[in-house]
Amino acid sequence: MTTEVERTGRLAEAKGQGGASKAMDLYFVYKFAKFIALPWEEWPAFKLGIIDDEGNVIKRTRSSSEEKNNYTLFHRLLRKLKQLLEKVPGMKSKFGKAVAAYFLFKEGMMKHGANGELLDEAFMKYINDTMSLEESIQIGVLMKQYILLEKVK
Repeated sequence: MTTEVERTGRLAEAKGQGGASKAMDLYFVYKFAKFIALPWEEWPAFKLGIIDDEGNVIKRTRSSSEEKNNYTLFHRLLRKLKQLLEKVPGMKSKFGKAVAAYFLFKEGMMKHGANGELLDEAFMKYINDTMSLEESIQIGVLMKQYILLEKVK
């Protein structure tokens, strides 16, 4: 069975960008975006009773290997970042998280040669095809706000 890392590595090599480092970069960008967009209740650490529904740690010591594997230093970093993002107006909603995760993913993909405009078009097509008109409009507005903030940098 092929793992995500192997598939990601093959994708990078097919584009002439080979190297384990770039494959790992793509893998971590994917994992990062996934956890930022995921509701707290769907985190494995929540299901194991390590964090609560707001991401606060409620179980300080982890005894089993399952607990240790599902709340690592990487998860701790993501948890703290996600909690900070949720303090930004609009980012606590599922749409805000989806847009934030998308832009993190897009940035990582663009560093490896992806076309940002094509990614935007594909993302908006997916949103328009799978969500209601009201939800599509909300995501479109959040994307425009993010793009404007990027231009200000």
